[in-house]
Amino acid sequence: MLLVLIDGARRRGRASRVELVNLRGWNQLWREAQPQRTTRSDAGPTGVGQFLGAEPYSRAHAPLFTGRKSAIEHLVRLLNGAANGRGADRIVLLSGATGVGKSSLLAAGLTPTIEELGPWSVRTVVADSDPTPFIRAILRDLESGPGPAHRVFSRARAETVVVIDQFERVLADPDTITALLRRLVEFAVVLISVRSPQLAECTSNTFLGEATRHRTYSLEPMRADELRTVVAELGRSRGIKIEAGLADVLIAEISGIRGDAPRLGHEPAELAILSHTVQAMSAQSAVARFSISSYRRINGVQGVVHTMADTFWDQLSDDQRTIAQRILLSLVAVRDDIDDTRRRVSFAELHRTLGPDPTATAVLGALVDFRLISMDRNTAYLGHDLMLTWRRLTDWIEAERPALLARGQAAVRCGHIDRCRVEMPAAVGANRQKGPCQP
Repeated sequence: MLLVLIDGARRRGRASRVELVNLRGWNQLWREAQPQRTTRSDAGPTGVGQFLGAEPYSRAHAPLFTGRKSAIEHLVRLLNGAANGRGADRIVLLSGATGVGKSSLLAAGLTPTIEELGPWSVRTVVADSDPTPFIRAILRDLESGPGPAHRVFSRARAETVVVIDQFERVLADPDTITALLRRLVEFAVVLISVRSPQLAECTSNTFLGEATRHRTYSLEPMRADELRTVVAELGRSRGIKIEAGLADVLIAEISGIRGDAPRLGHEPAELAILSHTVQAMSAQSAVARFSISSYRRINGVQGVVHTMADTFWDQLSDDQRTIAQRILLSLVAVRDDIDDTRRRVSFAELHRTLGPDPTATAVLGALVDFRLISMDRNTAYLGHDLMLTWRRLTDWIEAERPALLARGQAAVRCGHIDRCRVEMPAAVGANRQKGPCQP
């Protein structure tokens, strides 16, 4: 439109300002008219004004945290109930798949909420290979206080909540951690966060078993309305104008199609993909405005997912790349009559694929940490359908297609009933009395 108007003005000789008959001049006027982006100096706590990608939110990011109101309310009720108990009854478990947002919920959502509700204090331990020194330090501090705080969350005195995040890292030493927990619950309510695949280990623990049966909250991936709230909060808290319709485009493409029919709804990796998408748009935008055109300039969610995969790949050695290729191909289903889809694989089968090699275990962990693979309580699968369009993976699939086809056919013929329950639950239910499934 500008080119047509500039041409008309030049022919009529009626332009009073030279920049109005020059497209570069119009670009400069447009840039000057845009609102300035939020800078670090006026963004509040360090890092709050920046986009975090897949990094978890910290306590400092509480003003920006949103979308988890229902989960926070449920956890508060469980903590209230635990405060009235004794022993193992004072333990609450939070479980969820990797990437679903447990750490962010605890640090930026739950902690500030319960501190605001009354005289409660929160002590947080992020478990590493040996968190026992930190837990013992908290115990010494609590033991030096006025004594055990049993029965209720008293409004007259503070009740301590000890949060142990990433508890799966200490399950290899159950005796030591159980002994510490037995002492800890005499002085505090304990909230443990653990990945879903390791929840069974908590259930089998004599001391933790009761909590897993009665005081466990399973954090599910965000629903569409919660994701939309997150996008709206980005605009409100950071002074960014979100173009009408962009939130719908984002959520529709992040949610994507579902090639693995047994799993319905949203998935753990979606929140990380949304964060990476916003981060990418922020990096390439010169103004505090997110538009559909700026979203298209980063090639949308597909471009973001492929960039995540490329970033992961670039960090691997040659041996690690060979292992990563084997893992990713094991999570692809290839058939003659339909498009390639994601394949859900049981942990037992995945361990058979990897063997006892510790390098393979490390590569698998990195794939999960990069949100390229998701894990629930029993299975692993590609984190998003768009991984199937990643150039490297498509090349591997084409090179290995005959073998992948044979594997899919053999899986049906051999009577691996557990695998079929995952991939074809309706068929297994119909043939339960007829022996192994037939092609």
